[in-house]
Amino acid sequence: TATWCAEGLGVGNVSLEMSVNQLVKRMVASNVPIDSRRLNDRLHEREAAQVETALQTIGSWPMWIDDSPYVTVEDLRKKARQMVQRGAKVLIVDYIQLMRGTDPRDKRHEQLEEASRGIKLISKELGIMVIVLANITKKGMEEISSGNGFLAEHIADSSAPYKDSDSVLLMWRDPGSENAPWHSIPVQCKLDKERDGAMGMLEPLMFNSKELRFS
Repeated sequence: TATWCAEGLGVGNVSLEMSVNQLVKRMVASNVPIDSRRLNDRLHEREAAQVETALQTIGSWPMWIDDSPYVTVEDLRKKARQMVQRGAKVLIVDYIQLMRGTDPRDKRHEQLEEASRGIKLISKELGIMVIVLANITKKGMEEISSGNGFLAEHIADSSAPYKDSDSVLLMWRDPGSENAPWHSIPVQCKLDKERDGAMGMLEPLMFNSKELRFS
């Protein structure tokens, strides 16, 4: 998000998991040389000034965040259209398992299928890229970590998000990293599905839990 916004690309974020304050805190942590665990503490004058500068920078980004809970596809369509009218070119949904179906009496997998189809239509209707975060099952994590193939059924609650996506990026903690420093966690990445290009393992990332960002 920070890279896109810094380049002037508008980003809309529909966050069903974290609040606006939580998201902004993570963005601040990735933009100041301060341990993220200390951001809620009393800071030194110089550190407070760095946080204020970061907040001003974030406030200038072409970014729109909506943290409403219990979002349906129709809710998402309205929010996305408003963000696109303001200049958003990318929409991030975090995460799809927290969306609700139009009819709450539907089974969970049916609600997820509705959400997945709806998101694909929103992308086409508005001409934007939609990035959807999704949880995977414990079985899926075990299969990935052991080097076995990932299946669409390993997406929690429904395989629809996998099947409907043009691209699928899998990210998981390296199973051999139990002894890695808490603040530097290796993360494996695999492009498991790509309609228009090559697939396979990518360069691993490191998650810095002090700065709350990947590198």
